[in-house]
Amino acid sequence: NAIANQTEAFKLFNSVEYSQYLRLEAALMRNWVFDKKQSIAWRLSTSIATPYGFSKDIGVPYVKQFYSGGPNSVRAWRVRELGPGQFVDSLTIENPDNIPFYQAGDFKLEFNLEYRFNIFWRLKGAIFLDGGNIWTLKEDPDRLGSQLLWKAKPHPDPSYPGETIGGNFLKQIAMGTGFGIRGDFTYFIIRFDMGIKMLSPYPDENGNRWLTNRWKGLTFRDGINYNLAIGYPF
Repeated sequence: NAIANQTEAFKLFNSVEYSQYLRLEAALMRNWVFDKKQSIAWRLSTSIATPYGFSKDIGVPYVKQFYSGGPNSVRAWRVRELGPGQFVDSLTIENPDNIPFYQAGDFKLEFNLEYRFNIFWRLKGAIFLDGGNIWTLKEDPDRLGSQLLWKAKPHPDPSYPGETIGGNFLKQIAMGTGFGIRGDFTYFIIRFDMGIKMLSPYPDENGNRWLTNRWKGLTFRDGINYNLAIGYPF
């Protein structure tokens, strides 16, 4: 509430603060097994959260909002790095290795596709394609371009006449690809995935969203996002 400039909060029994919100998540998953050594798995998931009642003007608590990026999401981006929408965090761009990512939103849409195969013994591999993003349901003046929209809207600042922000949210889907190695020890799986960005949620100064032209010259230290986790991503 302090962040939202709310000086008062509703409390349960005058001691426990709480919020009113609705949170829904849904996913479709399928795994095609060709033989004992290879399969293709895919997932399509979406989530939405919206406040109501006395929390309507405060919003959904940050810990209950959605984020994108990380080992179980769009693996080319780090946890909470992606989005919301086409918002560009200038601090993140200037200091990508020193600033913790904190982006979250009210709506999430993601898809994942993996080709899984055996390498030898307990070692398995995967080639994957991930896509998705998060958005806010309402306009956020501190994160222009973050709102879930079908088309662009006029810039809220009158000092930018004729300019627009946002646009069709489907054109703000980010995509990444990569390769993963998994150790299958029957009772648990150790997974190491390397993701690289393919499609940015926002265009560069030349209006281009594709990042594949930057792949040339990338090193394992620069441009690749590493993910270490236990279990399959989906």
